[in-house]
Amino acid sequence: MTRRYDTIVVGAGGMTAGLELARQGRSVLLLEAAKQLGGMLNPFSRRKVHFDIRVHYLGEAGPGETMRRLLDSLGLEGVRFREIDPDCIDRYVFEGYETKLIKGLDRWIELLAGDFPAEKDNLHRFGRLMRACAALSRMTVKGPSIRGAREVLLSGPEIARLLTSTYADVLAKSFRDPMLRNAMAGPSGDIGLPPSRSSALMSVVLLNHYLGGAYYPVGGSGAMRDA
Repeated sequence: MTRRYDTIVVGAGGMTAGLELARQGRSVLLLEAAKQLGGMLNPFSRRKVHFDIRVHYLGEAGPGETMRRLLDSLGLEGVRFREIDPDCIDRYVFEGYETKLIKGLDRWIELLAGDFPAEKDNLHRFGRLMRACAALSRMTVKGPSIRGAREVLLSGPEIARLLTSTYADVLAKSFRDPMLRNAMAGPSGDIGLPPSRSSALMSVVLLNHYLGGAYYPVGGSGAMRDA
């Protein structure tokens, strides 16, 4: 190499870091050993079937939301999203029972309460805890609101327990019906760990994230990579 660079990024999973440095006026060399750039945004095809290996869906990608603001700040205004059906973001099929993850915490709680009426009070109690966790997340980003601070304070002890518990432990203490616990654990696939090994707090935060709506990039993950 005869040219000097301010920054060398090893591995095209670092495209975002390289892009931000380049936008700051630094010269950047991006090195990738694979045939294509993209890291986890790199799709592939087999027998004319197209696969995205990472982007199943993204949350907070609607107008003014966190993912949308982040992409716009990187100059990626051209990356567009379509919202996944708010009445069926995910579908969970168990032996003898089937349910869906739908947009809106209150709607989802009512859907489950209709299937498990004996657990209605427990579901609403868990919903209040989820709202408090959502308020805590917003406080770290935007600063506290009076309502958000009140929700966090009222649920403080329960939130503290989430920090030291697995999601399976929290579900076992919150619900009597094993099938309801299964339904509540459905989104654990997004974490990549079973509830017995996943953080309770992270599981609840992630569930809140997708209950706000899920989005898929127009053109797939390759469109994000190319942008």
